[in-house]
Amino acid sequence: MAYRILFIEHMAGIGGGQVYLIELLKKLDRARFEPVVTLVSPGELRDRVAAAGAKTEILDIRRIRHRHPGVALGSLVRLLKVIRKHHIDLIHVNSQKALLFALPAGLISRTPVVWHCHVDRDFGKVYDVIGSLFSSVIVTNSNYVSGRFDRVPLAGRKLRLVHNGIDTANIRPRDGCRIRKELGIPEGRLVVGTFGRLQEEKGMRYFVEAAPLVAARVPEADFLIVGGTFDPGDTYQDCLRSMAEASGISSRITFAGFRSDIIDCVAAMDIVVIPSLREGLPLAVAEAMALEKPIVATSVGGIPEMIEDGKNGLLVRPRDGRMIADQVVKLAGDPALRSELGKAARVVAKAKFDLDVHVEKIQSIYEEVLG
Repeated sequence: MAYRILFIEHMAGIGGGQVYLIELLKKLDRARFEPVVTLVSPGELRDRVAAAGAKTEILDIRRIRHRHPGVALGSLVRLLKVIRKHHIDLIHVNSQKALLFALPAGLISRTPVVWHCHVDRDFGKVYDVIGSLFSSVIVTNSNYVSGRFDRVPLAGRKLRLVHNGIDTANIRPRDGCRIRKELGIPEGRLVVGTFGRLQEEKGMRYFVEAAPLVAARVPEADFLIVGGTFDPGDTYQDCLRSMAEASGISSRITFAGFRSDIIDCVAAMDIVVIPSLREGLPLAVAEAMALEKPIVATSVGGIPEMIEDGKNGLLVRPRDGRMIADQVVKLAGDPALRSELGKAARVVAKAKFDLDVHVEKIQSIYEEVLG
C-alpha cells in the first residue's frame, strides 16, 4: 500500500518552488507514494498540480505574515481535517511559512514532517531552531543553504543534501526562432536575456543597468526580460521599465512578462544573465545550463556550486551592472567561447541536477522517515 504524502503550498502564483513541486509530483512513484496538495486558491497552479496527478484541497494560509507569523486556529483545524480525510502518513513542506502550519499539525496528528529548505534565511534563527527540533528531516538544496543550520542545536543529524533537479531529458538545446518572431526580434540579432520573478532580490535592475553599456559596444545586441510579479501592487516592474526608458535604448529591451513556455523563451537567448542578489540553488541556472546556454551569473548563494568560473559559465560580483556588461561583451565577441561554456554547462547539469536522481533521493528520505 502506498504512503500518502501531503504537500502544503503557501503561494498562489507559479515561481521556482512551485515548478519544483509540479515536477516532483509528476515523477513520484505512485506504487510507493500518493500525493495530496493543499493550495491557497483555485487557478493555474491548482490546474497544473491536478494535471500532475495529485489530489488537491484549498487551504489559504497567506494570512501568515513575514514579521508577525502566526497560525489561525481555524486554518489549523481545517488542515487537521485534511490530514485525517486523506490518512496522511507524512507532510512535506517547501517553505518556512508552510512549516508554521505543518509543525503544529504534525505534532497534534503525530504525522512526521520533512522540511525542504531552499533559501539561506526566512524568519530568523528562532524559527530555524523550532523547525529543526520538530521536523523529522531537513532537506537542503546546497551546501550554502545547509550553512544556515551550522549553529542550530540538533539540526546537523537531520540535514540531508539533495541538489535541485530538472528534467534534462526534456530541457535540452532547441531552436528559439518561434519566440523571437512572436516577440518581434529581428533576425540576426544577439539576444541577451534574463528570466525570473521581477523583484528586488533577483537583481533585475543590474541587468537593465548593464544593457546600455552592452548596447554601446555590441550594436547587434537586443535584450529580453521574461517574468513578472505575483503582487499586483508591486512597483518593481514599473521601476525597471522606467530605467529602460531612461537608458535611451528601450526599443531594444523587450519585457515579455510571465510565460508558460519559459524554456522556449530561454532557448531564444544567446547569452543568459542571472543577476540575483540572493539565491539557494536556483532552478533558473540549472535550466539555462541544460539548454546549453553561456551564462553570466552573480556569485551568490549556491550559484558557485553550480558554475565554475571560466569552465561552464562566468561569475560576477552582485550589484555590479558594469561587470555584467563586460562579461556579456566578452561572450558576444567570442562565439567559440559561448559554445564551449554552453556545452560544459549541459554536461554539469546532467551529472549534478538530473530530476530522476533528485526524486529518487527524496523518495528514499520519505522511506527513511516512515520506516
